[in-house]
Amino acid sequence: MNLKNIFKKDNIMPVAVLGIICLVVAVLVAGINLITRDVIKAEEDRKISESLSIVMEGGEFEKAELPSDAPSTVTAVYREKNGKGNVVTLTKQGYKAPISITVGIDAEGKITGAVITSQAESHGKTGIDSYVSGFIGSDAAGVESHFSANHVTGATVTSEKIKEAIYDAFVVLGLAAAKDTPDVPEFTPAGEASLTESEAIAIAKELMDGSYTKVALPENMPETTHALYKRQEGGYAIHLATQRIKWSPTENEAIVTVDGLGNITGIKMIQWNVGYDKELLSAAPVCTEEYLNSFIGKNASSLNRVEIVTNATLTNNFFGEALKGALDVLYPVPIYSIIAIVIIALAIAAPVAVVIINKVRRKKNEAK
Repeated sequence: MNLKNIFKKDNIMPVAVLGIICLVVAVLVAGINLITRDVIKAEEDRKISESLSIVMEGGEFEKAELPSDAPSTVTAVYREKNGKGNVVTLTKQGYKAPISITVGIDAEGKITGAVITSQAESHGKTGIDSYVSGFIGSDAAGVESHFSANHVTGATVTSEKIKEAIYDAFVVLGLAAAKDTPDVPEFTPAGEASLTESEAIAIAKELMDGSYTKVALPENMPETTHALYKRQEGGYAIHLATQRIKWSPTENEAIVTVDGLGNITGIKMIQWNVGYDKELLSAAPVCTEEYLNSFIGKNASSLNRVEIVTNATLTNNFFGEALKGALDVLYPVPIYSIIAIVIIALAIAAPVAVVIINKVRRKKNEAK
């Protein structure tokens, strides 16, 4: 069979048409983006303009020049012409997306109003507006001492970032001293494990029956993995322990079993000491069976869909990162990725195969 026949006009034409369609769609999308860019900007300006009147009712505003040492979160300052105070607009990086907020501060240095003008955080969306309004009437000291029990459930990081942004409004107006507010610190490895090898294996067998043998940790395994037990029938038991500086004074320790495909089959928490400023809460965050069960069936690529423990968002996230780090080392290419690659390869090869088969059949028919 002459493979050159594959590239005849009848065979190339569908591919060419598809390519032209893709090009036209790309041009249309780019054009729509150019057309809507000004519309989106105008809508953003409208929201900001409305927010000025919301946070300081009856005010008349003029934009002021930003001082050179203004916090990076501050986008603009508006003076109220009649001396009522000032309004500050700010943008702060949240847990996953930027948060834009407008804050009004009166002549006495107290918040007259605060509203979110833009945000796209994944958790706690319904409680953010009420959380922000809780700052009304506070001065700089009140904002600084706004304790963490008021955080939005499932949005600990978002809540803290909002508080930092509101405090920056006082800083730019000279009503408070600038503070160093670093990003959330990375988790640190814990100390000695509380379980012996035999105890860890016994727990692993409860979670997923099998024969386990302790093996050396790979060189690139995260430090939060205390020990690794290989299952003769396939899979592993991972002994994890993470330690927080602020959110958890002691280890959060667990045994996690995974099957040969990298899917979590069981998890048992050995130590759970969690909670942001939990002494201020009416009840400490609880590691429930529902939370642990939400890990079952997950793998490295789907751990982001694990349930959040109320008032323990950060500890939840960092424990998940420690577990994901171990899974990434043990299963560098998830089986689902391999399946996806195979499907894509088949999808690409199928049209060529159809053309070849049709050519062969045509040749056979001609020979008859």
